Amino acid sequence: MYRQDFESYIARLPMFQRRELASLDRKREMLHNYIKFDTLAELAAREGLAQDPDVLLAARTEMVKKYIQKKFGEDASVPVSDEEIKAQYDRDSLMYNKPERVRVAHILLSNKARAQAVLKELKGVLASPDTSTRQVFREFVRKHSEDEATNSRGGDLLFFSREGQVDGSELLVDSAVVSAAFAMQNIDQVSDVVEGKDGFHILLLMNRREKLEKPLESVRDDIRENIVREKLDRDRREFMDKLVDFATWQVEVVELNKVKVEDVPPPPAAVKERVDSIKGKEEAAAERAAAAKEAGKEDSAPAEGE
Repeated sequence: MYRQDFESYIARLPMFQRRELASLDRKREMLHNYIKFDTLAELAAREGLAQDPDVLLAARTEMVKKYIQKKFGEDASVPVSDEEIKAQYDRDSLMYNKPERVRVAHILLSNKARAQAVLKELKGVLASPDTSTRQVFREFVRKHSEDEATNSRGGDLLFFSREGQVDGSELLVDSAVVSAAFAMQNIDQVSDVVEGKDGFHILLLMNRREKLEKPLESVRDDIRENIVREKLDRDRREFMDKLVDFATWQVEVVELNKVKVEDVPPPPAAVKERVDSIKGKEEAAAERAAAAKEAGKEDSAPAEGE
C-alpha cells in the first residue's frame, strides 16, 4: 500500500473527520480503517461483486457526477469581463449602497390633548420595573392608535431613510415623523408628541442602521464569483437540454407500461389524506364548472313557443 493511496482516501473524507487527523494516533487509527476497507474491497471483488449491477450503477453514477463537476464545477474556466462586473454592480447597487435608516413604531391620534394624555399614561406604565417597553407599546397601539394600516403590526412603520422612503415600498413617511425619529438616540426610546400632517404621533425607536457604502473594488471578487456561478448554471442547463434529441427516439408505450415498480410503500396516512383532499376539491371544482356550463346552455336555449 502506498502513501498516495492513503492520502487519496483521506481527501475523500468529510472536513470534520480530516480535522481530527492532526495527531499520529488518529492517523494510525484511520490507516487501520483504510486497510480494513481495502481488504473488504478485495474480498468483494473475489466474489465477483465488481460486476454486480448495483455496483456498476453506483460507479456510473459517481462517474457522471465527476464529469458534470469537471465540466461545470468551480474549477471550470469561465471568462468574466470588467464590463460584466460593473454592470452587475450597477444593477444591484442597493445591495452595496444604502442610506442611514431608522425603524420606529407609532401611536397615531387625531387630538393633541388626547395624545398627550396617552403619552403620560404610557410613561407611567413604563416607569414600573421589569416592564417590556415594546410589549407595553404594542398594547397601547392596539388600545389607542387610530392608524388602521399599522395597528395589526404594532404600529411598525418599517425602516425608512432621511428622505422618508420606506424600504421596498413607494410609501413616504411624514417629514415631521422622519425628523423626530432620526433625532432619537436610544433603542426603545419613546418620543414626545410629534405633530404631523395626519395627526399626532408617539414614536418608539425600534432599530437603527448606519449608512452602507461598498465601492466596486471591495466587492469585485464576490460579483465575479456570482457571475461565474450564473454562467455555469446556464451552460449546464443548456447542455442538459441539448444532450439528447428525444425526437429521434421512439418509445414503445406498450413496453414502457409493462415496467414494474416494486417495493413502493404506501404513503403515510397524513399524506394520503392530503392527496385525497386535493383530489376531492379538484373533482368538486370540475363538477361545479360542468354544472355552470350546463346551466349556461339552458339559459341560452329558446323557450317553447318562441
